[in-house]
Amino acid sequence: MLTAALLTSLIACFAAAFGGRWARLAACTPSGSALHHIPALITALIAAAIAAYAGAMLAAQFPPRPMLLLSAMALGFAALPLFWRIRPVDAAAQSAMGRPMHAAILLAAAMWGDGAHFVILALAAWTQGFWLAAIGGFAGILAAWGATRWLSDAFTRWLYPARLVLAALLLLAAMLAAMRALASPY
Repeated sequence: MLTAALLTSLIACFAAAFGGRWARLAACTPSGSALHHIPALITALIAAAIAAYAGAMLAAQFPPRPMLLLSAMALGFAALPLFWRIRPVDAAAQSAMGRPMHAAILLAAAMWGDGAHFVILALAAWTQGFWLAAIGGFAGILAAWGATRWLSDAFTRWLYPARLVLAALLLLAAMLAAMRALASPY
C-alpha cells in the first residue's frame, strides 16, 4: 500500500500538473541562476506537505472505502482542467517571474488552482502513506514542470494533445478506482 502511495501520487500528480498554470508559470523562470528556481521548488514542496497533512487528518476520521471514493473523485476532478485550452502566460507574469519574491507569490496563487494537491490529499488519506504520497506528488509536480518547460520550448503544438491523453488516462483511473471502491465490502 505504501508503494502505491508513492507511485500513484507521482504519476497522478504528473498527469494533473502537466501544462497547468503552475507548470507554465514555473517554466517561465529564467534559467541563468539556481536562485530563480527556488520559489518553484519551495511552493511545490509546501503545497505537497500541506496536502499530505490534510490527508492524514482525513484518514484518521474515515474508513478506507470512503477514502478510495475520495481518491476516485480527486482523479476525476484533476482530469477536468486538462481538457481546457491553454492560454499563453502574459508578458507581465513572465517579467515578474524574474524576481524571486514576485515569482513565489504568483506560483503560490497558481498552485492552489491545480488538481495535483487534491490528488495528494486523497491518496495520502486512502493509502495512509502520508509522506510517501507527498514525496511522490512533489516529484510528479517537478516532473510536470520539466516536461512543460521542454514542450513549451520546442513542441508547443503537442502540449494540448498530450494533456488530452493524460486527461483520458486520469478519467479511466478515476472510473476504475470508483468501481473498486463500490465493490469493496467495507
